[in-house]
Amino acid sequence: MKSVGIDIGSYCVKVMEINSSSKGFQLVHFYTHELTMKPNTDTHFEVIEFLRGLVSKYDLTQTQFVVGVRQDKVAVRQKTFPFVERNKIARTLPLELEDEIPFSVENAVFDFKMQSISPPTADILAFSVKKEEIARIVQVMKECNIQIDIVSNEGSAFANLVEKWNEPVTQKLATTAPNVVLEEITQIVSKKVTLALNMGHSHTLVSIFDAGKLVSVRTILWGGRYIGEAIAKKYNLPLSEAHKELESKGFILTKKQELSPESKAFSDLISRGVRDFIRDLQISILEIKAEHGCEIGKIEITGGMSLIQGLAPYLTQHLEVPCNRMNVLDSYGQIYFEKSDLNDVRCGISLGLAIEGLKKPRNPAINFLKDEFAIKDTRLQEFWGSWSTTLQIMFSIFVLLFVWSMLRVDFSDVLNTDVSAKLKVAARDVLGLSGKTSGSANISKALKTNKVTVSDFKSAEVYYQMNSAVEILKKLSDTLPSKISTQIDIVRFQVLDQGMVVEGYVQNAQQREQVFESLKMLAVNEAVQRNAGNLPAFGTKVPFSFSLNVDRGIKKVGRDN
Repeated sequence: MKSVGIDIGSYCVKVMEINSSSKGFQLVHFYTHELTMKPNTDTHFEVIEFLRGLVSKYDLTQTQFVVGVRQDKVAVRQKTFPFVERNKIARTLPLELEDEIPFSVENAVFDFKMQSISPPTADILAFSVKKEEIARIVQVMKECNIQIDIVSNEGSAFANLVEKWNEPVTQKLATTAPNVVLEEITQIVSKKVTLALNMGHSHTLVSIFDAGKLVSVRTILWGGRYIGEAIAKKYNLPLSEAHKELESKGFILTKKQELSPESKAFSDLISRGVRDFIRDLQISILEIKAEHGCEIGKIEITGGMSLIQGLAPYLTQHLEVPCNRMNVLDSYGQIYFEKSDLNDVRCGISLGLAIEGLKKPRNPAINFLKDEFAIKDTRLQEFWGSWSTTLQIMFSIFVLLFVWSMLRVDFSDVLNTDVSAKLKVAARDVLGLSGKTSGSANISKALKTNKVTVSDFKSAEVYYQMNSAVEILKKLSDTLPSKISTQIDIVRFQVLDQGMVVEGYVQNAQQREQVFESLKMLAVNEAVQRNAGNLPAFGTKVPFSFSLNVDRGIKKVGRDN
């Protein structure tokens, strides 16, 4: 199974392809497409054209497509519930967030990820987004000929790079965490958390991790766009060229160095833009400290702007917190594309989105495709489209067989009644009954009397050991010439005591003589008599009529035997 994460940014479209198997997963392909940066241009159709060409390479039945919502469109809240069942939390979540999110719950889609479980309570991180944003993403993907399976968000996707997403949420007792430090004087619990900054073109994603778990997500509306615009304006460059210069040659001087005035001016231009970001980040850090009662242990940076040389030391100086580059691809062994610094800083969100498609139900992905956006199961519809004609024919045959079986029962009842009536009439005629004596009781009585007579005949057959007419017919069949040499049609066969009469047709006079000679073998003393016969003419066939005496073995059983 393949999972494809699609990160549509304002400067670049990033697509990560992951191939999963029972032994793990591999990072197979990483595609990027830099968008046109001309002023007053809409990149909508450019994105659609790129994704259409890309999706044509995949087998849609064996691929999951995952898209992320920009984090500044998503409201994130921490909540604690007095139960741990996911279905209960999902039903209760909209009511809990009704007064805390900046839009109505009727116009929002909700999902959550479990942070920790301490029975009977559960701590979760809830995500909510407007339905209009989900509808927009679904429509864009539809125009790209992509049937998306998951719509997640940047925050939960980026967390997959740090968290152990393939493990279930463990249940634990409410104990003091190992990274909690108790201050001796104030007795205030302070935690060391890690900030991960994904510094993009239009905004920066701020993720807060505590002991490897995502606890909060924020967005700072600052990105490389502001520095690129300043460079383009100062040096009279196209905006796209200014961004390329920023990514490839951008630097900040962290101490006085002997450089040319042009280099110092270029560094000052970048540092002025970064100072605006530092000011916003400091405000966010104060809010994080106040909300979570924690301290910032370290900061890790990635994203396109993290390529600026000297940016990490510059942030360390102004924030007084250790700041280093986050090497995303170093955590993965099986990579089948170029492992460069540019790919490393760009792939974070798309890689996290692709991982969302690999998650199991024990730790499910964040997916906003719910309610009216839920994926409909079309397997039954496809099955009906393929087999509808066959099923209709089978159903018609079943109906016909059912009707025929019902009619057969009715016909059987009618035939049984008719046969019973005719048998009654035949029995009455044979027995010579009429009038009042032809009732069922009299017929039964007469049949019993005839049974005695039949029994007497059987006794006579035992008393007289004689060949029956059937046995004589069998001997005749064995005696006559074979059907291969002679075609014989017997129309009359009569046995009376020892006398036998045979009449029929043959093809010619020669065959008639063959029949005559064969009958001598059956006749007593080989005496066969030719009869004139009364058979009518039958085409070109020749009639015959012979009479003879046969040995029936009549022998009276006496005491002397």
